[in-house]
Amino acid sequence: MKLMLSKPAAWLIGLAGFVAIPASTLARSQLHQGLIATAGAIFVGILGSHLSRAGSRLAGILCFLVAVIVGAAGVVQVVDVYRSARESRAESVEANALWVAVGTDIVFRWPSLQVAAAHVARGSRAYVYLFDWESPAFGGILGSCHALELPFVFGAVHVPVVQVFSGGGPPAETLSRQMQMAWLSFATRGDPSHEGIGEWRRWEPAERATMMFGAQSGLVSAPRDRELEVLERYRPLPAAG
Repeated sequence: MKLMLSKPAAWLIGLAGFVAIPASTLARSQLHQGLIATAGAIFVGILGSHLSRAGSRLAGILCFLVAVIVGAAGVVQVVDVYRSARESRAESVEANALWVAVGTDIVFRWPSLQVAAAHVARGSRAYVYLFDWESPAFGGILGSCHALELPFVFGAVHVPVVQVFSGGGPPAETLSRQMQMAWLSFATRGDPSHEGIGEWRRWEPAERATMMFGAQSGLVSAPRDRELEVLERYRPLPAAG
C-alpha cells in the first residue's frame, strides 16, 4: 500500500502527540510526505497588512503559539534559535518573518516529520520533500505558502488566472513536470525518483534526506535543521521500538 498523507492530517496528528495510523497499515505502506517552506505565510497574508504592522501584537501571538507546544519555559529559547539561524542566512528577523518561520515548523513541518519517523520506525519507507518555490501574489508576501504546490502537481501553471498565485513561464513549467513525474513514479513504482530530479533517497531520521522542489530542485540532507533541533528537545521524533 502507498500512503499519501495530507498536511492538515499531519498537523492534527502532531499536535495531539500521536500517530493516528494503525500499525498494520504503517507496516505495509509507503509514505510520500510533503512540506512547504513557509506554509504559515498564507495566514499572515489573510490577516492582512494591519497585523503585519502590529509587530508587538504579532510577537505576542508568536509567543503564545510556541508556549502551547513547548511550554512557557521554552519560548525564549525557541525564538532565539530561530532568530539566530535566520540571521546567519541573512534572512529577515522581523516579527512577521519569525511568526511565519516558527509557526510553519510547529504547525506543519515538525508534525509531518514525526509522521514520517513513525512510519520508518514501523519498517516502512518514507519520502519527504520541501517545496520552496515562492508565489508572486500580493507582491511576494506569501512566499512558499500553504497549498502553493498544488497547481504544480496538477499541471495548472500554464493557466493565466492560476499564474497570479503560482507564477509561470519555463521555470514553473519545468518544476511542474518534475513534480508530476515524481508523483506518477511513486504511484506506479513506490519510488518517486526519476531522471528529471535524480535519485530520491528514503527519509531516515539520521540523514533526513529531503527533495527540495523549487527553482533548483535536488536532494539535500536535513535542510534548515538548526531550527528543528530546538523543537526536537521538546517533542522528539518517534523511534523504532
